[in-house]
Amino acid sequence: MHRIPLSALSRLPRGRTQNASPARILADHALPALLFSTLGMVGISGTLTAAGQGPADPSVPAGLAYLLDLTHSILTFLFCGLIAALFLMRRAPRASRARPPAMAVALAGTFVMSATATQPNTTQDWRVLALADSLLTGGLAVSIYAAAGLRRCFGLAAEARGVVTSGAYRLVRHPLYLGELVAALGALLPVLAPLPALIFGVFCLCQVMRAMLEERTLAAAFPEYNGYRRRTPALLPWPRPKSPPARPGVTPVAR
Repeated sequence: MHRIPLSALSRLPRGRTQNASPARILADHALPALLFSTLGMVGISGTLTAAGQGPADPSVPAGLAYLLDLTHSILTFLFCGLIAALFLMRRAPRASRARPPAMAVALAGTFVMSATATQPNTTQDWRVLALADSLLTGGLAVSIYAAAGLRRCFGLAAEARGVVTSGAYRLVRHPLYLGELVAALGALLPVLAPLPALIFGVFCLCQVMRAMLEERTLAAAFPEYNGYRRRTPALLPWPRPKSPPARPGVTPVAR
C-alpha cells in the first residue's frame, strides 16, 4: 500500500493477475466496487431525505448536530465512492495473494463496526453526540486523504501491490487505519454499552493484525520498506523516531 522505485519493482515476479480471467476481474474489481458504490448511494439517499427536513428544532445544539450529521454523511458517500474507484483501478499484486485468514481479518476490520448501527443510543447529551459526530467527520476526512494517496496500490488485505511514502504516508505508516479508528470511536460514543464496546475491541484487534500482516508482506516483497518503517511512526505522527547517528567520517547521501 505504498510506492517505491520501478527498479525495485522489476525484481519481483509478475502476479498471475497480469492476464486475469473475467472471473478474477469480477471478484477483484467489479464486485467490490459495486458493493461500496451501493453503500454510498444508500447512505446519501437517506441523508438527502433528512437534509430536506432540516434540524429537529431551532436550537443551537440541534443545528450543530444537523450540520455535523450532514457533513459526515457526505464524507461517507465520498469515501465509499473513492474506495469503489480504487477497486476498479488498482493493480494486481506483485507477489502472492492474501491467504484466507488474512482476508477474513481484513473483511472483519472493514465491516465489523457497522454492527454498532443496530444498537440503541445510550445517551441524548448533545455534547456527547457533537463529539461523536466530530470524530466521525474528522476520521472520515483522514481516511479519504489517506486512501486517495494509495491510488493503484489500494487493497483491503495485505498484498504487495506497491509502496507509498508520500502524502499521509509521509507522516505515519497506517494513516487509513488511524482515520478508521477515529471514526469508529465516534460511532461508539452514542451507543456506548458492553456489546458495542466489545465490537469496538474486535475492530481494534483486527486493525492491529491487519497492520502487522501488511508490514510483514511489504517488508518481504520490498527491502526498501524496512528503511521507511524505521523512520516513520506507525499510527501517530509524534513523536518521530530518532534517526541513527551518522558514523564518523561518513556524510549521509540522499538516494
